[in-house]
Amino acid sequence: MKEENRIIRCPECGQKLRVPSNQGALNVKCPSCKGAFALDEESGISEGFAEPGNKQARTGPKNGSAFIKEVAKYFMDFLETDFHKRRNPKRSIKLRDQNNLLVGLNLNKYPAFNNLVWGSVNNAFNASRTIEKGHYKTNIPQNLLDLIKFQTEKLSTTQVTQIIKEISEGLEKTATLYEKEYDKALTVSLEVAEKTIKENLVLPFINNIEKSLENLNLGDENSIYLMEEELTNVLITLLENKVSELLKLLITKQKAALLKELKSVFDVDDVKNDINAFFKNFEVTDLFAEIYEIDRNRNILDKQEFYFYFYDISFNKIRYPIFYLPFSLEKTNESLRIDFDSQVYINKKALGYIVQEYNKEKGKRGNLNTTTERIIYLAEHKDDFAAVVSNIVNEITNFFELDSSINIHVPDPQVAKSFLVRMSNSCYISLFDKSDEALVNDYEEILQL
Repeated sequence: MKEENRIIRCPECGQKLRVPSNQGALNVKCPSCKGAFALDEESGISEGFAEPGNKQARTGPKNGSAFIKEVAKYFMDFLETDFHKRRNPKRSIKLRDQNNLLVGLNLNKYPAFNNLVWGSVNNAFNASRTIEKGHYKTNIPQNLLDLIKFQTEKLSTTQVTQIIKEISEGLEKTATLYEKEYDKALTVSLEVAEKTIKENLVLPFINNIEKSLENLNLGDENSIYLMEEELTNVLITLLENKVSELLKLLITKQKAALLKELKSVFDVDDVKNDINAFFKNFEVTDLFAEIYEIDRNRNILDKQEFYFYFYDISFNKIRYPIFYLPFSLEKTNESLRIDFDSQVYINKKALGYIVQEYNKEKGKRGNLNTTTERIIYLAEHKDDFAAVVSNIVNEITNFFELDSSINIHVPDPQVAKSFLVRMSNSCYISLFDKSDEALVNDYEEILQL
């Protein structure tokens, strides 16, 4: 009697295979890919796999939620990576938004409170933190303010005129390159203006007072960087509206007296006054007042939530938080209470982007192994949270070949860097769009089913 056969496909390579029928369970080895699998007589599906073209989950019919989990994981990965890895990740560190509203705060400005929050990190955020009005302040002594005023008086009309000239030339070039793309032209023009102001005015000015800042414990690398960024933002604000106005004239081929118009909003006296005002305000800054202002801006903006960032990583002059944690804020007239969430998130988008770009620059391959999971559940790591964080930070240090390690138990400012990447133990309070996080969390919950 002729033996009856049937045709199946190898679940690994898809090769058609002829196997005997009515033989019960069989162990099959594919001659093409050499893969071995057990064949179920009734379903024809090898254990743990589905035939190519079969829409059942690979885990078989016995697990009805497997397919949903696979789909959820796919979309969660999509949201985490954007599938546009050449774009900068959304969650970067910003202290002010495009409207100059305060949306972030570097806690290095407040060493006493910064020490407290590092205590929270080391204790897995087991307690809330209270900020009393007037308790945490930054202080620049009068002798330093006098030095700053002395340095501003050295600024000359010639220096400011040269800056205006470079910005004017940049405007003309941008208007020609992007004459049909006003928004793009405005963005590029402001970037040129910002770079010109920073390189020709802000950096030399801060360099002149850096030694005095260091002597007052205000001159660590993070604080200096913060001053440079904030002072540049203050000065560029003088020009924003005028740059926009002149750009429209240039794009529409109308005449514009660029130097005269720019000088009307950016003359040497304006610059001096804004620099002095910046440092005077820096002197009287109160942590309570700054967070109160951020909260007020949160109510103005849409879908924003408070986050605590700890550890940052910089690539191509953009800073990203490595870890972030949502928190709620309870306000009274005299105090603020911070209640931390129960989950710490790893900024996988940013880390993945930097790994990719770093590998491209260095001609390397590889990924970070300690950041495969994006959430650290604090309830599961009450006793070893600091060790978990340290393992991740140490791997980042080794992967990017940074020049030193950062100790989680030392709250003082620490920096580790290489030619391309910089990491610090800075902490921040920041606003971010909560809807982005909510979408990823919804898919995360499905995976827990």
